[in-house]
Amino acid sequence: MFILVLKLILALVLTMIPFVFHYWIKPKSNESPKWKNSISILEENLPSIRRKKRIIFLWFMRFYKKMKFSRNARKFFTYILIVSMLIVQFVDFQASKYAKEHLNEATSISVENTQPRNSTCLAIKHKTSAMLLRSHTTPFWAFNLCLIITLATFSFRLSDMVLTKIHNVRWIKWAMGIAIVLLIVTSIGRLLLVAEISYLILMAGLIYPNPRFDEYGKWRRRITNQVRRKSVIVSPGEKQRKSA
Repeated sequence: MFILVLKLILALVLTMIPFVFHYWIKPKSNESPKWKNSISILEENLPSIRRKKRIIFLWFMRFYKKMKFSRNARKFFTYILIVSMLIVQFVDFQASKYAKEHLNEATSISVENTQPRNSTCLAIKHKTSAMLLRSHTTPFWAFNLCLIITLATFSFRLSDMVLTKIHNVRWIKWAMGIAIVLLIVTSIGRLLLVAEISYLILMAGLIYPNPRFDEYGKWRRRITNQVRRKSVIVSPGEKQRKSA
């Protein structure tokens, strides 16, 4: 029973991440008379929260900027995505295993030997529990599909191309969002694992910044804002030829 609760908590946490970012982390405009975010209310009374928030915020900003110029930082981000996908798959596998074992027990229970006044109540109870357990049973092909997607993410070239495409193309974001909702609704929870993996990839694509390459495909170094002008030295003979 614990693993089923853990699966639901994990799905709830993944769903709440965008809302937590919007209401707790994302700052509002300075012209707005409202608080910038919910944490700013605590910052007025607790200076320690302000310092810790600044340290965490600077670390995230430094890492995000490093992802634009460093291939290793982008690889580390994909490794975080892979670990998150593996954790979700492990929890869902254990929950599906537990649900299948208890689903067989719930469907095999007979109420013939019970008293007539309790037979209807027990039948409704077992039918309800069987329906709830069936919603936690993930099909075998869904596990294989998610495992193939996770193994493909180990290829940095492929994962970098996919996440960059999601970040830049708007219709892909909308299509993935609609597909996630349809997977949850039409399957009555049985394809929740596929929806969660797609949701993690979608969130990673929204965060993933565009890399900065030069014309030869190499990573750019940070360039100062000074404009470098090349001085062209023209010999006196060339000046006379041009004037002529």
